Amino acid sequence: MINLSVVDHVGTLTIDRPKANALSAELIAQLSEQLDAIESDPAIKVVLIKGEGKFFSAGADIKEFTSRSAAELEQQSHDTHQVFNRIEQLSVPVIALIKGAALGGGLELAMSCHIRLSTIEAQLGLPEIKLGVMPGYSGIRRLKSYIGTAKALEMVLTGQSVNGSEAEVLGLITKVFSTEDEMNRYAEQLSRTIAGYSKDSITGIMTVNAAEDAFAGDQTEAQLFGKIFDTNNAKEGIDAFISKRQPDFK
Repeated sequence: MINLSVVDHVGTLTIDRPKANALSAELIAQLSEQLDAIESDPAIKVVLIKGEGKFFSAGADIKEFTSRSAAELEQQSHDTHQVFNRIEQLSVPVIALIKGAALGGGLELAMSCHIRLSTIEAQLGLPEIKLGVMPGYSGIRRLKSYIGTAKALEMVLTGQSVNGSEAEVLGLITKVFSTEDEMNRYAEQLSRTIAGYSKDSITGIMTVNAAEDAFAGDQTEAQLFGKIFDTNNAKEGIDAFISKRQPDFK
């Protein structure tokens, strides 16, 4: 249901659960296992996550919810929080490629990624209220952090969706594209650019990004800033800059 491939330091996670790539409990468990594989592979410098077929993910598996008790659904929410938080705190950047729809749990997954690319016509939203329920995978918290409390509450309380262009204006999407092909080409270029740099630098930046508050972030940044100058990649990068040549990071 979710597959990992690695080419030239770029890992690609593909959600493949026809027809709409709905997020089941089993799929979330598989995602957690794939994150284990990513974290244990030092060659991976950047991760792409995308959906097979027409959609990124049209949401959680609603039919699955009907057979579960309140306690089981509460635990499922906790379990999914842990997985999505792992993505947000990963030591390498994760880029979401959104097409068709990223709704409900699909948008919550995309919002846990560090960079979000989208096609113009893609629909993004948290429409759970239309079913008489509510978001359960940190969607409210993350949406507020990206677009502000007032607009986030308007979207969540009305079930309103926005297209890729509107999402870019709001700050929910990093960059929007006219076609899926254009988005894929840009994602390939972006991931290659990032993967061309030192893993030490990438990990340091992402570690500071994952800090919980300003003080912790500054402390971590200072420590890593000092340590990174002792790495071979830093020495190579500085020497290449002085020698006016391209660095050869290992």
